[in-house]
Amino acid sequence: MQIILVIGSGARELKIIQKLTEDALGEQNIICIKTQENTEIDKYCVKVVSMKLLIKETMEDITEAIHFCIIGPEAPLKQGYADYFEQQNIPCIGPLKYYAQIETSKQFCREFLNCDHTLRNYSPRYMIIEKNAKTSTSINSIFNTFDEIVIKKDGLCGGKGVTVQGDDFTNKDEQIDYILNSNDKFVIEEKLEGEEFSFLSMTDGNNNIQHFPPIQDNKRLLDGDKGPNTGGMGCVIGENNTLPFLDEKDIETTKKINTKVINKINKFQKDNKLSVGYRGILYGSYIKTKNGIYIIEFNCRFGDPECIIALSLLKSNFYSICLDVISGNLTKPFEFSNDAMMCVYAVPEDYPKAVENDSYDIYFEPEFDFKNVIFSNVKVVNKHILSLKSRTLCCIARGKELYECYTKVYNNMKCIKGRLFYRKDIGSKFLTNYEQSGVSIKNGDQAIQNIKKHILSTYNENVLSEVGSFGGEYKLGNDVLIASIDGVGTK
Repeated sequence: MQIILVIGSGARELKIIQKLTEDALGEQNIICIKTQENTEIDKYCVKVVSMKLLIKETMEDITEAIHFCIIGPEAPLKQGYADYFEQQNIPCIGPLKYYAQIETSKQFCREFLNCDHTLRNYSPRYMIIEKNAKTSTSINSIFNTFDEIVIKKDGLCGGKGVTVQGDDFTNKDEQIDYILNSNDKFVIEEKLEGEEFSFLSMTDGNNNIQHFPPIQDNKRLLDGDKGPNTGGMGCVIGENNTLPFLDEKDIETTKKINTKVINKINKFQKDNKLSVGYRGILYGSYIKTKNGIYIIEFNCRFGDPECIIALSLLKSNFYSICLDVISGNLTKPFEFSNDAMMCVYAVPEDYPKAVENDSYDIYFEPEFDFKNVIFSNVKVVNKHILSLKSRTLCCIARGKELYECYTKVYNNMKCIKGRLFYRKDIGSKFLTNYEQSGVSIKNGDQAIQNIKKHILSTYNENVLSEVGSFGGEYKLGNDVLIASIDGVGTK
């Protein structure tokens, strides 16, 4: 029996493990290197070990022969876990440390894009503030280059290192002291307005690339996209593998960008004498503006929670896909369900500033649907589920249309009790006001169509009206009786 090694233990990694377990049909066992507590993962693994400070120390607890490895979070990529495994002849789905700079360094990413005349057209204007060249004069000069700005720390910040003018601050000058007193390098970019979305592609190191459909993540903590950035509070995809604000041209554009980035970054293999090409996930974060598509950033792994939707809708065998990736033969297009889908995270009340040792009981009403929940940072003690520091659990729902998903997921969220918080508006902006209040015009029309034949079976020669008319007309001799039943709206 061969072993798959999965690094990471959030909801994203749990979904990866569940999908591999389902698709491998018992051919593989799984070992997980935990980056946080998640007791639910233990059920699927033959062994779980905790990540230690050094890679070699972590791997001392694993003596089994590893078939291949999948890296979930970004931090192990920066620490060189993929490089270590490749040196041990263990194929890794996750890029080498050098390639991963496209995520781990905002400066590397922008300069990489700026070197290509095509990619440069999709990148916002930017400037770099170096650590050793910070003066209030130079910062002020950079700030004044753009009408409104986005401030990004250069390194990894767990999705929380970006501040946006108008959302996180109003006065540019107030940010000068913040930058002067920081040891970080910063990328300052012009602020773009529009709808953001994620576009994930998978590649095998040989420029063979397959794509996932676009998904919209909601990173802000509070309703209305307010509050601080988080690791992601929920995400959505509409029916037929798209989002309401995107057209086919937009999707083709993002495919071409992801493809060009992968082809370009693979050229580093020869130039830097690297053992393999870029192998794993390229996750492009995009924004659609009135002037077209622009690149916000790139990540080198499955997004969380985008991964949950992407793998849930994937009809192709994920285990076989992984084998194609590590063999350098990812040539079969992915197949997906056309269902709409959404997910919503429940987090501790004080997230993202929760204290490491805090834990709270979570309770579930009898109606709670455990089949549609992915647990994240939880611990089970004496059959009690405890929420810990990070995101706690993710409720998911899928259906023929987004309204169905919205109704299902929030009905389930209402059954969770405890000191947890969740956004109440994920997906709502794509619904009508009627649907947000629990009324679906489309479902009402469909209900009429479903009962139409039964209504018509009661008709005789005295009925003058059609099904769906404002009033029913019935002939009584020389008179006509008209009757109607008003809905809630007119009352």
